Amino acid sequence: MQRHAAPAPALSRREDLEKTGAGKWARSASLVAATCCLVTVASCRGGGGPQPVTSLAGTVLEQPSKAEDFVLTDQHGSSFRMADTRGKVVLLCFLQAHGGDGEAAEVKSVNHLLGIDADRVCFVSVTLDPEHDTPAVLAAYSKQVGLFDVWHFVGGSPKEVKAVWFDYGVAVSSDPETPFGSYDREYFAPLCLIDKRGYIRAFLDSDVTPAEIARDVRTLLALK
Repeated sequence: MQRHAAPAPALSRREDLEKTGAGKWARSASLVAATCCLVTVASCRGGGGPQPVTSLAGTVLEQPSKAEDFVLTDQHGSSFRMADTRGKVVLLCFLQAHGGDGEAAEVKSVNHLLGIDADRVCFVSVTLDPEHDTPAVLAAYSKQVGLFDVWHFVGGSPKEVKAVWFDYGVAVSSDPETPFGSYDREYFAPLCLIDKRGYIRAFLDSDVTPAEIARDVRTLLALK
């Protein structure tokens, strides 16, 4: 796994995205809370789940729910299955190769801050632009941002990817008549923290810093 130089002082995710021009982006506390409710109701299997970890940043699920399984293709052209991440803490985000530099910079910062603990973490990014983000595009972008051997940047057919969006409370809208490269895409995409047993523990809002994310990852790594 790659290691990176110490990052510059972290901007919030909202500031990162505004700075890089990555479309309109919303992850307010109220929207994150709404997503928590939807995912919990959709995924609850009738009790028996772990107790919440209230010290986590962001919005903690009062009833941690199983992360829905999915199979997509990553930047290496390999099949990626969410269920295969059991035993590792997962940091799951959603971005597009066209304008996703804010999220990519955050993943790099968290990876650096975790040090050797990063080997026990799986960084997963699901595309927000399945029509254009082919494996070749995902590979080129991953190399560009220095994450080729760090994360799984995954995509698939629009139908496959949109099913993942639905399961994880992601909303995306764009003007289909605007040429690619200049459209203004609006999306609400939560950042999910998933524990080693595959339970979603928290959705992080736009003000959470890489240092707080790294702290929360270590908290989940310490759980049995």
